[in-house]
Amino acid sequence: MLYSGYEEQIKDGLRLPMCILGGKALPEGAETGRCPAVVRREELEEFCAAEDVRLGISNRFTDVSVFGGHYYQADTALHLGSRLRTGERIFEYRRFQLYDLLENFGDRQRLRSFRHDAVELLRRYDRENDAALYETLRVYLDSGRSIKPAAERMFIHRNSMVYRLGKIADIGRVDLGDPETCLLLQLSFRIDDISRTTKNK
Repeated sequence: MLYSGYEEQIKDGLRLPMCILGGKALPEGAETGRCPAVVRREELEEFCAAEDVRLGISNRFTDVSVFGGHYYQADTALHLGSRLRTGERIFEYRRFQLYDLLENFGDRQRLRSFRHDAVELLRRYDRENDAALYETLRVYLDSGRSIKPAAERMFIHRNSMVYRLGKIADIGRVDLGDPETCLLLQLSFRIDDISRTTKNK
């Protein structure tokens, strides 16, 4: 976990292993007493709001010899999260690992060339027709390709989501039932995110 302006508190905190909990999930060892300090996600959110800070959280580790690599993870999560999720305060590296990979791709123009053609076709359609197919597809994929939760996140009826997905398939010339295609589409959205927040290289 990394946050600026609290170096002494960080040093003190490193004397105790700490487990960060999200919702009801318990980390391995917490329930058996092997994790002395447990901090729930809600407590971190309250702390960040009260102190006006942002947190970067690395993946879990137990061996102090790998601290350097996990410090990098926390630092990277903090910086990427601050750029890509401006409305949030807590950034877990596991949610930004793919962005880290893309960020370290040297040729940004070459990186953009890996995007699925459907992404640009949908953006163009949206501009010309005041539609929201690009965002609809992104929400659908981020919802695990489940129509009901995707429709709820878009605040539209389930039937409207089904209709939009049909248009997306036609306009983008994509098979949304193909896992490889959906994986490339998700990667394409992440490439767009990175491209919007960095200068061309």
